Amino acid sequence: VTGVQTCALPIWVTGTLPPDDVPALFRGASAVVLATSHEGFGLPVVEAFASGVPVVATAAPAIVEVADDAALLVPVDEPGALADALRRLLRDAALASELRARGLERATRIDEPRVALATLRVLEQASGVRLAATGD
Repeated sequence: VTGVQTCALPIWVTGTLPPDDVPALFRGASAVVLATSHEGFGLPVVEAFASGVPVVATAAPAIVEVADDAALLVPVDEPGALADALRRLLRDAALASELRARGLERATRIDEPRVALATLRVLEQASGVRLAATGD
């Protein structure tokens, strides 16, 4: 984890994390920010929702599908909009509370077998190897 001080609050730029580190980081987070132009499924969003952490993310197709109305989504090609959305979230306690509630509710509607299959497909695509027969 690399700490980057770019404003009055600490911002941690993590990159890829070991799975065991994610819950502890989310417990202390004011928000999870996901800036991606494409995401295989949006698992970081689901993890944040399940942890009760509000999400600010770019509107990559998979993120839009997973987040629905439970996150602040901004255009992929507008980094300034991402910063503005984060600033808005951190300054508006009612908005943060609403997004926490929506995220927790959204996390309960995520179909776990579908998540597992989507994750498997991303791994297969990345590795170029068919990992399991799934009947499709």
